[in-house]
Amino acid sequence: MQLRTHVKQAVADKSALQQQLKEKEQRDQELLAIDEGLEMLDRGDLEHRLKLLSASYKEEKGKAGDLLVKMKEMHDQLLKMEELNRAYKSLQEAHSIQNNKIKELQEKKNKFAKYAQTVQQQEEVIEKLEEMMEKAIQEAREAKTVKEQRDTLKNQLMRVEVELEKYRQLSDNRKSPVPQDTGELEEARARIEEQEREIAKLKANPSSSDLDAVKAQLQAMQEEKDALQKQLDAAEKRAAAAPRREGEAMGEKERLQLLMRAEKVTCSLPRCHVTCCGFTG
Repeated sequence: MQLRTHVKQAVADKSALQQQLKEKEQRDQELLAIDEGLEMLDRGDLEHRLKLLSASYKEEKGKAGDLLVKMKEMHDQLLKMEELNRAYKSLQEAHSIQNNKIKELQEKKNKFAKYAQTVQQQEEVIEKLEEMMEKAIQEAREAKTVKEQRDTLKNQLMRVEVELEKYRQLSDNRKSPVPQDTGELEEARARIEEQEREIAKLKANPSSSDLDAVKAQLQAMQEEKDALQKQLDAAEKRAAAAPRREGEAMGEKERLQLLMRAEKVTCSLPRCHVTCCGFTG
């Protein structure tokens, strides 16, 4: 805005100087026309005209000095205006470069915004995948635990079935061998009673000749009696414990079968991703 004001002022001064130059040329022409009639003038007119010319010269000289000052000022203003024009062009170029830089930065910002949005979406996808993986790992661990429990139950059931089969065989064998065991027990009881009678008889009628032999016989009979008594007690305990063990084995088998059925029902639910196969109750 200031540059435009200087330009307008310079144009106005130029017009004024041109007008003054025209006026000076016109006065010079008038003076030349007057000089042609100087010979016809007297001394007084010449002195008067000289004074007028001297005053006019001084005036013109002053005006010329003023014009020189103004011309110098105008020259300085022109130089300054040219410098301002150069600075203005430089500012325009810098402004254009700055606009291009701002535009480039804006484009980069838009790209970075897209990248940031993409990264955020990828982070959300990664978080969802991590949640799915954790859930899958947890389900796999639960399925592994369930499989281990199922295998343990299968092994326990197999052991119980083997033990139950053993008890069944013992139960079946009891139907025929029990009379034999009973006979052996009766025979052992009879031998014990007979040995007790012999011992009582020998104790009642001891003789000095065979006292040592009687003592040895008594000792042997007593040991045999104790051994037979132990066998008798063990046989009676086995016979009494067999039905109870068979019942416990049956109960344990039924409990394990119920656990296996419950395990199958749990594995057949929609949330279970592991097929629980390889066993039928």
